[in-house]
Amino acid sequence: MEGGGCRHGYLNVHTNQLVIEAIEAVGAKVLFLPTYSPELNPIEMLWSKLKAFLRKVKPRTRVDLDTSFSCFIASLQEKDLLGYFIETEARTVLI
Repeated sequence: MEGGGCRHGYLNVHTNQLVIEAIEAVGAKVLFLPTYSPELNPIEMLWSKLKAFLRKVKPRTRVDLDTSFSCFIASLQEKDLLGYFIETEARTVLI
């Protein structure tokens, strides 16, 4: 794994010095991820759109919620879904 890398979050085990040393011992480099950032997570953009849609239609029963959710899913276009991931990939590369 010489020259490889390992991305870590801030879970306790990931910041444990023994874990870091074990990774570096095989020639890999430890890179810590930035703290959580919703704009880097494509699902957050989708959830935001869903929440706005639900606020607009105001479902008040389980049946209405199910129907609203189905309508929301049906309204999504492939280019929008791909856009969430493409935009996120571009932002990740720039960090």
